[in-house]
Amino acid sequence: MLEFSPYSFADRLLFTGIALLACLILGSLTFRKFFALPTVSKYLRGLVLNFDHKLNRSHRSDSERKVRGAIVLLVMVFLAGIVSGAFSALTAAVPMGWWAEAALLAIFVPARLIHDQSSAVLKRLKANELKEAREEVQAFTLQDTKNLDQHALTRATIEYTAGSLADRVISPLFWYILFGLPGFVASKIITESALVLDYDSRRHRNFGQAAGAFEQILNFFPARIAGLLLIFASLFVPKAHPRKAFAGLLNDSSGIHPPRKGVPIATTAGALGITLGGPRSVQGYLVKDAWIGSGTAKASLSHLRKNMFLYTIACLLNVAVIAILLFALAR
Repeated sequence: MLEFSPYSFADRLLFTGIALLACLILGSLTFRKFFALPTVSKYLRGLVLNFDHKLNRSHRSDSERKVRGAIVLLVMVFLAGIVSGAFSALTAAVPMGWWAEAALLAIFVPARLIHDQSSAVLKRLKANELKEAREEVQAFTLQDTKNLDQHALTRATIEYTAGSLADRVISPLFWYILFGLPGFVASKIITESALVLDYDSRRHRNFGQAAGAFEQILNFFPARIAGLLLIFASLFVPKAHPRKAFAGLLNDSSGIHPPRKGVPIATTAGALGITLGGPRSVQGYLVKDAWIGSGTAKASLSHLRKNMFLYTIACLLNVAVIAILLFALAR
């Protein structure tokens, strides 16, 4: 197999486990703000939107916009892959340099941050601070929040948590384990590009087509891994519904945009006994998502608390799976 990393498969698995534990324990929102730790998603979105503004002009033909979008994506992935590969080679050449690679993973995998963002929304909603809650949600989603009520804000937060488990936690680490740091950064770039550009709007349907296609392939397995983790996590959450979570994974995971988010979102909807998805405004464009789940659409604060518990257990189960794989390789 073509090797993109100087570290072995077992080494990368170990670094992943260390990074996950580190970011779950130390990667809180308060800790990140205190040390001014960067969130890569914010910078990637800004970069992608800058390319979109300069290269995705309305007077160009559909085919030209498709080609430009594909070229921009491939160039970004290629250049980032070279830089990340060189960084990985450098850490491997320096005694104990592997700690730098593990630290990089811990910083740029926002496992704890996602939980804390949900907690911040919960705090605002409990205090009936609707305006502030909308601002909290707007900080981590592209969905337009200015007209959302408490139930819609709760659903948006739950959907963000479920989808982020797949594409911001599991996906980059999955591709890191397989291909090292170049796989990690490629996952980040493609996922964020698709999030910003892959909408069937007049502006983005062509320029973002390549990002959407690559993203569906990239996150096919991570989305299903997230779904399985959420099902097993629901076994440990009081009043959750594991059977409904499993049914959601199998039968109700289509109709959400982007499509791969449907798997963890449908699983979460079943586990919590609520309905998620539905039409929403994203960057001023109406995304006509389907409603997923058979429960109530009036998601409450208790549902949000339960979802945070579900997410935390899923992350811990992810660490446990990595530990089991490491034990199996060591034998």
